[in-house]
Amino acid sequence: MHWFVIAVYYLDVDGELYTACVVHYHDDVNSVAGVSVYRMDFERKKPVRVKDIGDRAILAGSSSPFGGWCPATEFGLLPNTVYWMSPEDKRLHVFDIGTGKERVIEPCKGVVAEPSRQPFWMIPEHS
Repeated sequence: MHWFVIAVYYLDVDGELYTACVVHYHDDVNSVAGVSVYRMDFERKKPVRVKDIGDRAILAGSSSPFGGWCPATEFGLLPNTVYWMSPEDKRLHVFDIGTGKERVIEPCKGVVAEPSRQPFWMIPEHS
């Protein structure tokens, strides 16, 4: 039996509440069991799973439960994805919502010193 740890990030997408959920195996928080994105449907009072966010990249916080988004291709990111930096393994995770595939990038590889603070996103203003 597996236990899971779920990191939930809340964000506003065009005035609607979305959540991005990153599910880790409890015994190995560096491995990702799954990622899902939901839009809150307040009329039906339940979250609805989203399979396509278009040309957007969700930027999930590593040290807070909040995230944001930006136009993906305008800023050189992949569309329809969730990005997050894992504080445990110090790697950048990129999850494609449509295909369900994860890509891991090691921007801190070879850096010996510990960062003075947790990584965070600076999200550009957009409308």
